Amino acid sequence: MNRRALCLSGLMGVILCLAACRPVSLPEATPIPTQPVWQISYPSELAWMVDDFGSCLDSTWDTGVIIEETQDLQSQSSQADVMLFWGDVDPQGLPAYQIGEDHIIVVVNPQLQLKDLSEAGLLSIYEGKVQEWSEMDGNLEGEIHGWIYPEHLGIRQAFETSLGGLKSISPFLNIAPDVSAMIEAVSADPLAIGFLPASWPEHNLKTVTVTDWDEAVVPVVALTRMSEDEKLSAWLKCLSGKITNP
Repeated sequence: MNRRALCLSGLMGVILCLAACRPVSLPEATPIPTQPVWQISYPSELAWMVDDFGSCLDSTWDTGVIIEETQDLQSQSSQADVMLFWGDVDPQGLPAYQIGEDHIIVVVNPQLQLKDLSEAGLLSIYEGKVQEWSEMDGNLEGEIHGWIYPEHLGIRQAFETSLGGLKSISPFLNIAPDVSAMIEAVSADPLAIGFLPASWPEHNLKTVTVTDWDEAVVPVVALTRMSEDEKLSAWLKCLSGKITNP
């Protein structure tokens, strides 16, 4: 067989092979299951509850959470499914659920031998009318190192409201950006005084009784963009059980 005949024979074999082959149909892709995820925003005053956001989800729900701390009532994420607030809030047409109540406690460094304060004395400290601890208690010495929060935090607003408003703010006050920073600052300074949400579970500070002080009761509120269902109701009920009023 000459070379030409051999080439033709090979070509015919390829054609016959291709004719016998049929296209293979690919299997349809199976959609990858997606886990439902709730986006949750919360303020500094509720930072101690972060672990509870996940632990309050029932394992059978197969639901996850994405959490975001916000700095004030106005900066809550527009994408959040659930927005938690410490303090009064305008629901703006969204479903609102009060999941608890809180109030403010005044705290000092454990080394400071201060037993109690009057409301007038507390007001004098934060308005800058007194600067020495001896003016509060003759047995004490040293300069008063007062701590406060930025104006946009709900706890600062509630504190001022509970005192009937501050006519002036002491220029000697230090500013803690959030509750965790307040705890750290007062813990490190034997002459420091500050204030916290009463529900905060873990800190080593000493609570000071403030006589004649009608501290405000503060609501803890959840706003949601989700439709109410058994899962959401159970989750909010679980969170409510975590909030205590000492």
